[in-house]
Amino acid sequence: MEKFYYYAFQSKGFFGSGIRYADDGCFNLAEMHKFLQETYKKRCVITFWKEITCEEYEKMSDYLEDGRGDKMKNYQFEEITFWLSFISCLISYHLGIEWLTGILVVVTALNLFWSIVTAWEDVKENRNDQSKDEINNRKEE
Repeated sequence: MEKFYYYAFQSKGFFGSGIRYADDGCFNLAEMHKFLQETYKKRCVITFWKEITCEEYEKMSDYLEDGRGDKMKNYQFEEITFWLSFISCLISYHLGIEWLTGILVVVTALNLFWSIVTAWEDVKENRNDQSKDEINNRKEE
């Protein structure tokens, strides 16, 4: 008998949650500990689990796949990289290390370029998704 579960876990320095489908109807605690350890490369402890309905499972699955959970923006890595390289460039300029400043100016410019490109791609993708949703809503009416 298939069952659906919501679980919460913690490890040193962080905590998380997830959903799990069990076709045999059993929440296999040992298997989940192994899965979490392989995924996070740390020992994790499941602190809570609860059986949920199929509808709740589907909604949670959509929510997590949709990226509305605790997911970063698609371009956040590039954005952080740009700011860190920019700060490094300013520090090397104020310390008077000209050769390092020259290198970091180039690195910062490249990071700015890729940050803008990935942000633009994300905006285009979100606009396309919104347009598709609007078209589907009009068709349903």
